[in-house]
Amino acid sequence: TWSSVVNWPLPIFNQPAPLPALAQKRVDQWKRDCHTTDDKVRAALTWVEGNFRYFSMAMGDHNLKPRPLQEICATRFGDCKDKSVLLSRLLRELGIEVWPALVNTYWQDRIQEYGPSPYAFNHAIVVMPADGAPEGWPVANAGALGEQVIFDPTDSATPLGVLPIAVQGGWGLVAAREDGALIEMPVAQPAFTGFERVIRAEIGEQGELAAHVEETACGNEGVSVHSMRASLRDDRFARALERRLNDV
Repeated sequence: TWSSVVNWPLPIFNQPAPLPALAQKRVDQWKRDCHTTDDKVRAALTWVEGNFRYFSMAMGDHNLKPRPLQEICATRFGDCKDKSVLLSRLLRELGIEVWPALVNTYWQDRIQEYGPSPYAFNHAIVVMPADGAPEGWPVANAGALGEQVIFDPTDSATPLGVLPIAVQGGWGLVAAREDGALIEMPVAQPAFTGFERVIRAEIGEQGELAAHVEETACGNEGVSVHSMRASLRDDRFARALERRLNDV
């Protein structure tokens, strides 16, 4: 059963070893400076995403097992399992009940056809209680754990409150307790993801055309625009926008 599969990630994803000094120093700082749950989550997430380079090591034992926290902090890189385990531990040290969750970015909603097995998953993300979560955030019913916000600390382009498309609509297994079961991943609500273009144009007395174009992207559409800007840099991004607007 899927409940029995939870017994596999519980001990290896919830490492009892003391936090490395590097991470403990940050936790102590956040305890002093961050006064709300939102502040603590964003501080820890920003630190993990900005200081630990993503590097996949899907071979040997590490194909299914995250590395020890000490090794993750010493090398400053990690894959989805490493980053999810580190972030979960940081936030639990700050008094927030956060847990890793296993998903499959390829099978998504067909994962139950695979059958209960650790090999049914290829990606690790994080869940935390949805108390006070803003409207439109990706929230899932996690059974005994209640409503949970789902987010991916591996994807630095996708902010808290937006779930990568590859995870939406699939199934996940929370590595939190022995009575765990599959939970259904949420799908972005249309009202909170999309792209809008508003064009205000005027024709002058001499027939010249002047136009003001305003584009707004939110949710996963906003992530796409942000990723394009980050990869192209400002000058190339501006030229790409100009080319697109010339086609309007």
